[in-house]
Amino acid sequence: MRQTSGSAIINWQSFNVDQGNRVDIAQPSSTAVLLNRVTGDTTSTIAGQVNANGRVFIINPNGILITATGGVKAAGFVGSTLDVDDSDFLAGRYEFAGNGGSVVNTGRIEIARGGYAALLGGTVDNSGLILAPLGKVAMGAGSRATLDFSSDGFLKVAIGAYQSADLTISGRITVDGGAVIISAAQARAAARSTVNLSGVIEARGIETRGGSVTLTGGAIALTGATIDVSGTHGGGLVKVGGDRQGLGTTAHADTLRVDAATAIRADATGAGTGGDIVFWSDAATDFSGTITARGIGAKGGEVEVSSKGMLGYTGSADLTGSSFGTLLLDPYNITISNAPSSGMTGFVAGADNSVLNASILTAALATANVVVQTGSGGTQAGNITVAAPLTWLSNATLTLDAANNISLNSAITARSGGLTLAAGGTISQTGAIAIGRFELSSGFFSTVAATLPDFEAGSFAINGGSYLRAIGGAGSRASPWLLTDIYGVQGMTSRRFSSYALANTIDASDTVNWNGGAGFRPIAGASGTLPEAFFGGTLDGRGFAIENLYIRQPSYYYSGLFTRLQNATIRNLRLTNATIDSGGASFGHVAGLAPIINDSTIDNVHIDGRFTASGQSGIAAGLAHTATNATFTNVSVQGSISATDVAAGMVYILDGTSSIRNAYVTASATANNGAAGIVYVNYADTSINSAWVSGLLTSQRLKAAIVIGAADGTIGSDVYWDIDSTTATDAVFFGVNGAVGLTSAQARTQAAYAALDFSNTWFQTADMRPILRS
Repeated sequence: MRQTSGSAIINWQSFNVDQGNRVDIAQPSSTAVLLNRVTGDTTSTIAGQVNANGRVFIINPNGILITATGGVKAAGFVGSTLDVDDSDFLAGRYEFAGNGGSVVNTGRIEIARGGYAALLGGTVDNSGLILAPLGKVAMGAGSRATLDFSSDGFLKVAIGAYQSADLTISGRITVDGGAVIISAAQARAAARSTVNLSGVIEARGIETRGGSVTLTGGAIALTGATIDVSGTHGGGLVKVGGDRQGLGTTAHADTLRVDAATAIRADATGAGTGGDIVFWSDAATDFSGTITARGIGAKGGEVEVSSKGMLGYTGSADLTGSSFGTLLLDPYNITISNAPSSGMTGFVAGADNSVLNASILTAALATANVVVQTGSGGTQAGNITVAAPLTWLSNATLTLDAANNISLNSAITARSGGLTLAAGGTISQTGAIAIGRFELSSGFFSTVAATLPDFEAGSFAINGGSYLRAIGGAGSRASPWLLTDIYGVQGMTSRRFSSYALANTIDASDTVNWNGGAGFRPIAGASGTLPEAFFGGTLDGRGFAIENLYIRQPSYYYSGLFTRLQNATIRNLRLTNATIDSGGASFGHVAGLAPIINDSTIDNVHIDGRFTASGQSGIAAGLAHTATNATFTNVSVQGSISATDVAAGMVYILDGTSSIRNAYVTASATANNGAAGIVYVNYADTSINSAWVSGLLTSQRLKAAIVIGAADGTIGSDVYWDIDSTTATDAVFFGVNGAVGLTSAQARTQAAYAALDFSNTWFQTADMRPILRS
């Protein structure tokens, strides 16, 4: 046949090609299209060959069969038992409708590079071969269908009420670098439409990323199937039963089953990331297949195996690469236990809770990050329960993301791995946790018991929610929460108006590894310039210490044990061998206790460590950057304080009615522009009494033993400094000096401190400096 126009329509009484025969169609270009419509009442059988240099449609409502000896070779081919209106066809609007007979291909359909092939009918069966390099293949079962090969979603199918549609693919579809959409229409009142895949679908990428494959239908079953969207520059996209988490526009499957003989591949075969794979159903997903979405020189892929209803997962996923990709498992309620993975009988949900076998989960964590997530719809609450021990050796992260509660009832051990928790409700722990990286994203994590379950984390971060870990108490002043480890101390950030007490000395050595080396996050703090949040509760150290605390937070404008105290009380606390560093932040301000202290009481608090503000305009102080209407009593600072701009032994700015009484500083203070032994500037109505300083002061510009600028603040005559050890000849650089200078020899004799109260407040004997009795 010869076609001379760009579009043409021929109505045939019948259209058949016998074995050994062929039909050659000469068309004016590869984009020319010819519609062959059968108006008779017999099936079209293609047992021979149909060849065309353009695009060919065969429409026969009675059915179309391409036999094992038959084939089509064209720039594009559509075989359909659904009809299209002539005017729509000539206008390029390919909207089909009809009662939908069957379309069967057991032969070979070969499409030119970048072309398309589509099989449309009430039922569609492909046990043959379809080749369409860099092209598109559509297989749709239904009573209505729309083809638009210029769009990504180039096939849409629909069905009338009480009708069914079925698709079977046992052959091979190869569209390297292209896309495949296989869709069996589903209506609310319809009998279940089915998609059964036992063949091979390949959409691999050659010198490109892999292509895409989409399968939709009411009941989808993959049995011994292979889907491969691997690509030289990265894996492609596979969607079966819906989009990620049931969002998007892809039609949803009711049920989805994938057997153990099925393999899904979305690997990078050259440098690139792994691909994206989604398995979704509304009612039940039963997955036992094998998934690979490996990256080369880049991260592994993103995979979701989920259901709005029940999920049974016994498969495997290899998402390795330069870093792991993520496997998301997303049912309603889920229990992680030693029981077999379940939640369904056949395609029918068999229990309120899905069960994920612990061994299956830990095997997945060997090659992928895993997210176990529950929704909040339906009759289930959306809980996650860990009811069996979990142990993995890789650095993979397990994320438990529950719409409601998380119960950690068994041990979780992964000293190189990570655990992230997110809950819409509460999080409880009775099993031991030993994890490399811990992150709380949301939820109310509370563990209060006389004997706490073990908890160990190489890195610990509270990025949302609330964290409480205590051996007793109620959070009130009369009954404070009793903290026994550094995790509980970090949790004070999330309950900023409660009362706390230390139950023992706390070793914070591990904070050096927290948050990628940034360490402990200042209590009540947030990154940025304005510390709007503050701690307004109480902390009673009861004479115990927090030892070896490490903070190096360049994103924080203010760094200290706290960022800001407002109407707070801190008492009987020692901070020992602390390291607090601004991390080079340009305007980073550092203080041992809290950079901002307002309207608060600080009593019997002793600070020892290295406090460094290394940024361009850094300011460091032993207790506070700015104190307004604050009372400091029985306090001391030891160690070293250094800054590029200004360093102060205790407070940079003392303001309002703030007072310092019964205090001493042995810490050195080093800064380019100014170094002060106790306070840099003390404003009117502030006072310093019963104090002494011996730390070395070093500055290229200003230095003073007590205060650089005494702006009407009071410095009592019971304040002393060691002239020799401080190297400061003046107690006050600007202002009135009431302090007394001593030589180092004098400073080691009690008689030199005539104004100090050695009966009640101070103690000194033999060759030593005074110390506080508290």
